[in-house]
Amino acid sequence: MRPPRLSVNDLHKSFSAPVLSGVDLVVKPGEIHGLIGENGAGKTTLMNILAGLIPCDQGELFLDGARYLPGSAGDAFLSGISLAAQELSLIDTLSVAENIFLRRLPNRNAVIRYPELLDRARKLMRLVGLEQLDPVTPVNQIPLAQRQLTELAKALANVSRLLILDEPTAALTEPQAQRLHEIIRDLAARGTSVIYISHRLKDVLGVADTISVLRDGQVVDSPVAGTVTIEDMISRMSGRKSKGGGPISSGAASRGGLTLKIDQLRSKQLPHPVSLDCFAGEIVGIAGLAGSGQSELLETIFMLKPVESGAVSRFIGNEQVRLHNPRQAIELGIGFLPEDRKRQGIFAGQSIRLNLTLPGIRKYAGRAGIIRTSDEDRAIDRQLDQLSVKHTNADQHIDLLSGGNQQKVLVSRWLQNDSGILLLNEPTRGVDVHTKHFLHEIFMDMAAQGKTLLMVSSEIEELMKLSNRILVLSNRKPVRMFTRDEWDYNAILQAAFSEYTSNRLH
Repeated sequence: MRPPRLSVNDLHKSFSAPVLSGVDLVVKPGEIHGLIGENGAGKTTLMNILAGLIPCDQGELFLDGARYLPGSAGDAFLSGISLAAQELSLIDTLSVAENIFLRRLPNRNAVIRYPELLDRARKLMRLVGLEQLDPVTPVNQIPLAQRQLTELAKALANVSRLLILDEPTAALTEPQAQRLHEIIRDLAARGTSVIYISHRLKDVLGVADTISVLRDGQVVDSPVAGTVTIEDMISRMSGRKSKGGGPISSGAASRGGLTLKIDQLRSKQLPHPVSLDCFAGEIVGIAGLAGSGQSELLETIFMLKPVESGAVSRFIGNEQVRLHNPRQAIELGIGFLPEDRKRQGIFAGQSIRLNLTLPGIRKYAGRAGIIRTSDEDRAIDRQLDQLSVKHTNADQHIDLLSGGNQQKVLVSRWLQNDSGILLLNEPTRGVDVHTKHFLHEIFMDMAAQGKTLLMVSSEIEELMKLSNRILVLSNRKPVRMFTRDEWDYNAILQAAFSEYTSNRLH
């Protein structure tokens, strides 16, 4: 009888507090093994141990029946284990091809054989759906979804025994996710084992053979995928019956006055002018296929991208102020939550305190510019408690928080700054279902308080659930504005595809 591909026995790991507390896990050869759990349950820590990025404190690992004790990522690599991480490990200044084969660059006498490198890279890029991309393109010039697929291609360049995918579809469209699942099934059929971590429970159910539930640092259940429902998984992750997370009553609050005017706005990334009036007490959703300009629109409104023509104006009462730079936007009560939390959101290596209060630090300064720490501490405690951020103390490095808790800190950043306008780019990407529903309620509360929210999401259902209106972009062009009384999923999707096909909306 063949031994398991991977056996994890009584694994423990602590940082400032226990993260893994006796994990037991078995993955069979050729099995797609789903791993789910709320943010902070220990999923990423477990994967980092398997990939040799961090050591465990206690426990045993076996790979195909042999003791496995990786001392580094190189050890895992040589053992045939590849990790495609949620927090991408790409080097921005290197090309796509160089990133894919960074650990095994084809060379002769220490000179890289570029024709061979590009040929091998193109084969993997075609496999993951990047055939339209030039392999010599620097990674810092491609959007997040393509970086996610580059990370996958990098993992596939080495995979032989175990492929670990951490939130692999977080930045992907539905067709891209389906293609990824086909790749995974083909790998499994050829004997490779796959650990598939995702908050998209429908994806897990659709692709996995077995699903292990991680809760409070322990595997609490490992049912066969066909025997459970999404509701079952949610209950097992939380340890309590799911409250559902059904439709939220949006649009009930009366719309207030004009707060933000986008007038014929154009930039290098947005060649077609965008005009939009936003009002107090509403959530405006922005939909579109990956690469259709949604992120660029929010970045241009916040003045992170140069404006070629048109204007963005902030209205405060009867006063109209034209925006010129991000600092002015912040001073006028506009907050921005970026798409890429790691690269654009958090201040890595810094405390939760600094990450949360930096934009509004002036409010805690006395006459001599000295920070009133007691006032700052009260505000921090209030915000972290309001958003239920799992942390040890405010001086803990933000890097030690789970991705979902980091996202909560970034939302808290603008709440404590009392921002009247929030520009939210994929605010619930990569968070568990309970955190997602919690953030939805926070956003609805903000709208009820008279704040204005512009929200980009790759999930049409999320926008339909929260928004008063939905603006659809297609191929970087605004094509239609939907209101709640006229939209449906298929109509929004049709609009999103309209500028990529010969069929145009009339």
